[in-house]
Amino acid sequence: MSIMSPAANRGKYTAALWTSAIFIVASLVDGWLKIELLRAPLIHFWIFDLTKWLALPAVLMLALRRSPDVRPQGYGLTGNHGVGDILMLVPLVLLTLYIAYATPAYLANQVLGHPEPPFSSPDTLASLGRFWLVGSIYFSVTAGLWESIFIIGLPWLWFSQGAPVSRSRAALFVVVSSLLFALGHWENGLPNVIAAFVFEVCAVWWYLRLKTLWPVIVAHTLIDLYDFWPWAQT
Repeated sequence: MSIMSPAANRGKYTAALWTSAIFIVASLVDGWLKIELLRAPLIHFWIFDLTKWLALPAVLMLALRRSPDVRPQGYGLTGNHGVGDILMLVPLVLLTLYIAYATPAYLANQVLGHPEPPFSSPDTLASLGRFWLVGSIYFSVTAGLWESIFIIGLPWLWFSQGAPVSRSRAALFVVVSSLLFALGHWENGLPNVIAAFVFEVCAVWWYLRLKTLWPVIVAHTLIDLYDFWPWAQT
């Protein structure tokens, strides 16, 4: 039986790298577009947002299906955890991720004096009128799902090449993933960037420990949904 070397393995997960890179680059630059689109009729914003959060991920996921080496189990969507196991994990993951997000957000706002962010999602939700709840669910589900897949699961598959890695390399991945995730939220203001970094550190840690993305996806979605709820804006 022959064992492939790491160098020979290096090309196996290229699709995981380039699909993630496209999504991450889109997340890093879309803040400028969103800010500009708020000055135009809001239909322009919603067309752009639906393209970024629905059309683009759909195209990338279809592209991944053409890669024989990149399968959902490899990036945390299927595995040994059943639905019952995942539901049991969600409360603990939700609690720790919420603390990891809310605590630095509160402290940063206190220190920085609650700076006004360049972009505010609640403003766009208000434009939906009585359909704001639909928009909140859409924002929350798409962020929870796609950010977990394209900033945690797929990059880790490429980085690890589907094999165990040392603690120092895993720590490097945690830092880089968290920085990219945080920088992708720059338009929400510095307190949110800080909170997003700490949140992602905890989210990646949970994924590396559990080997499934679903508790992270569900917790991320619920935290965002709470954040977009009217009472969170008062």
